[in-house]
Amino acid sequence: MKNHEGSLREALDRFLKNIPQRVKALNVLTQNWAVIAGKEPAKHTKPFTLEEGTLSVKADSPEWGSFIRMETRTLLEIMKKDFKIKADTLRVIFDPMISRPRRQRKKKTSPALAQLDEKEKKAASDAASGGKDRFGYLLVKFIEKNTTERKV
Repeated sequence: MKNHEGSLREALDRFLKNIPQRVKALNVLTQNWAVIAGKEPAKHTKPFTLEEGTLSVKADSPEWGSFIRMETRTLLEIMKKDFKIKADTLRVIFDPMISRPRRQRKKKTSPALAQLDEKEKKAASDAASGGKDRFGYLLVKFIEKNTTERKV
């Protein structure tokens, strides 16, 4: 049993020892991917993992994945020669979300809040921060505005 424990401990020690090197290498690849793969391919592909001599690259389409596969030898040579990062194989993972910018949500404004002037909006904000019922405040102001506009 001691033989297994020793070999397991040694394997675990080797694994943990290599983590900082792999993280550093992946960081270098990520920062220099446009230089390694080219500007246009870098817009559609990204290095994802580097484990046991295999670089995994995410591609946003099958076409870009095929391009990376065709250029595997060149990419691995550039990595080794220019960046001293050794990988024996390259694996492509299809991920259509990598090149799409995140959509920013538009702030929705309630109809009640939209009709308030700046002074009233500040009062509503102050009421909310003071623990008061902001919704109730907005509702009262909304009703007041709408009833006074109808009378006029």
